Order: sequence, then C-alpha cells, then structure tokens
Amino acid sequence: MSRNRSKISSFWIVLGLLAVAYIIFWVVFINTVIIKDLNIYNESQSSVVMDGIVEKIAAGDISAMDFASSGSRFEDGNIYRDTFAANIQGKAITYQENAKSYDAQAPIYDILADGEVIANAKIVAAETEPLMMILSKTTWKVEAITPIYEMGDEGLVIEIPNTFTAYVNGVAVDDREFVESSNYSEFEYASAYVTVPTKSKYAINGLMTKPSVKICDANGVEVSVEANGSTYTAGYATSQISAEMSEYVLNNAKVYSNFFSGDLANAHNSINGIRYMFPEDSDYLTLAENYRLHDMWMYSGHATPTFSNEAVTEYIQYSDSFFQVNVYFDKSMTLTRTGDVRVDTTNSTYYYVYVNGVWVIADMISIISE
Repeated sequence: MSRNRSKISSFWIVLGLLAVAYIIFWVVFINTVIIKDLNIYNESQSSVVMDGIVEKIAAGDISAMDFASSGSRFEDGNIYRDTFAANIQGKAITYQENAKSYDAQAPIYDILADGEVIANAKIVAAETEPLMMILSKTTWKVEAITPIYEMGDEGLVIEIPNTFTAYVNGVAVDDREFVESSNYSEFEYASAYVTVPTKSKYAINGLMTKPSVKICDANGVEVSVEANGSTYTAGYATSQISAEMSEYVLNNAKVYSNFFSGDLANAHNSINGIRYMFPEDSDYLTLAENYRLHDMWMYSGHATPTFSNEAVTEYIQYSDSFFQVNVYFDKSMTLTRTGDVRVDTTNSTYYYVYVNGVWVIADMISIISE
C-alpha cells in the first residue's frame, strides 16, 4: 500500500514539474518572442518616424526641409529657411495625418506650429519584414518634408528687346516669367522689309528682398538699366558708325533736302534723283512725287545752298540688316530777290534696312526741339 502511494506521489511531482516547465516556457516565449515582436512592431510605426521629425523641428533642426524647390528661383533658399526658422521658434510643434492621405504605404502628415500647418511630410514604406502571427516590421523612408510659408511681397516688371537677356540676382529670366510681346512703333515701316526687334515683358513676384537687375544685349554686353519704381527697362546702346556709312547717310539726307528745295538736278521733272535711297514700294517716294507735282513751287528762288553744323550721331545697329542713325545739319539759302538768308534745319532719325544688297531708308522721324 505504501508503495502505491509512493508511485502516486512521484506522478504528481513529475506532473507538477512539467506544468511548471510549461508555464516557464510560455512565460519565456511570451517575453522573448511575442512581446519583443510587439515592441518591434510598435517601434516600426510611421508615427514613431513622425515623432522623431517633430522632435528635431522643435529643437530648431529644419535641415531636412527642402526650401530651394518651393521658394523663388531668384533667391537663395537660405533666406526662406532663415525666415521660416524665425517664425516657428518657440512654438509648439505637433503633427496630424493629412486629410488627403489615403495610402497606408505612403502616408502624408501635416506638421503644425501652434496649430498652424507649416509643412507636409511624406514617408514611404521602404521594406516590410514579417514577424510572428499577423504582425510585420516596416522600415520607413522620409521621401520629402516640404515647408509651407508665405512668399515675399517684392515684385518687378522687366521690359527689354527680345534679343536681350535679363538677370535677377544673377539668375537669367526666361519663358517662365514671360508675360507678353509687343512691337516697337518706330520699327513699323522697317518691319515690312527685315526682321526687327520686339519688346518682351517679364514679371516676377514673391521675392523676399529688393532684387538686383542686370540686362545684357544679344552679344552678352551689359547695358544701362532704367528703373521706374518696380519696372526695369533697357534699350540698345549707341555705337560708332563707320566713316563710310556716316558719309553715306549724311549725303542721302542732303540729297533728300535738296530735292524738296528744288536744288537737286531735274527735281522738278522726276523723283529719280532720290529713288535709289528708298525701297521700290516706299511711301516716301509717293509723297515725294505728290510734292513735286503740287508743292515744289513754294520755295522762293535762292542761291546754291550751303551746309553747316553737320553731325551724324546716335547710331544703333540692331542687326546685320537694320540700323538707325540721327543726322543733323543747317542748310542756308540766300534768297535771290531780297538777299535774305533762309536756314532750314534737318534733325531726323533715319531707319535703314539692307534690301537687295543696298542700304535704303525704311523710315525717318523728325526730331522737334521744344
């Protein structure tokens, strides 16, 4: 009987030991596997990444934010970074999931300073590793942290010939700032024969500081800039005309003047004496013919004219086939009946075009002194 009791006691002892071992196994298993995996799972949540991002921003570290792509390309991103940092200093930095964030593998979060959205953060699941049961470990990658802030209130307008290039803070303006193109009214007649410059208008807004503007011509040579408030303009610079061309345009102006005063040979009978200096279809030839037929008699008889104070200035070369120049002279005529001296002054801008191998006058504008 005692032997049976000994066997029963041993059984329960073994069973108890097995139960204790079983319990110890599951305690160890739960602590080393399940709880560990739960911790890994919890620590791999996107919210943990956002906690770290917000903590850095709150500490003043905004190095992960991309300011260059969201600011003006005409200003250094540092100016936006510094302004942004100053505006959030001392504020409570928090985050929330963006209302338009639908992809669990690429969530978007709003970052807030004192409740106001100051940036968007997009993170993506770069790698997913299965854990026990239905859990998984996700490794997240920060794709972008884009700051949200107001642009500056500085703006400007630039109006220049289409062959020119404008630089704002050293950065070239291009089609991204282009507003419109317009014609120069003084080139209207020349445009019928050659390609003439047009005026390009550009607009830039949202700068933080007053900009520096430089304008260069088609050859890359810097030209003077005129600023009127926030509008910047530039035109073609004058250059030195060749002696041969200077003599040519001066002589043309004298011949044209002599035609109208009746001093050009055969002027009363034909306009052929001035025909060479204009395109064949020029309105100036029509005007000259009408003048010859109806008004040339208005000039009183006078001696052969003499010219003085001659000047050829303001030469501007627009292209290989187009230039303008100013011609000035005084033309003195002694009247045969009274001996009085009449002085006619020519002060005109001539627009020359190269047509059929010859420089001819497309247009001319008299300059009236006030």
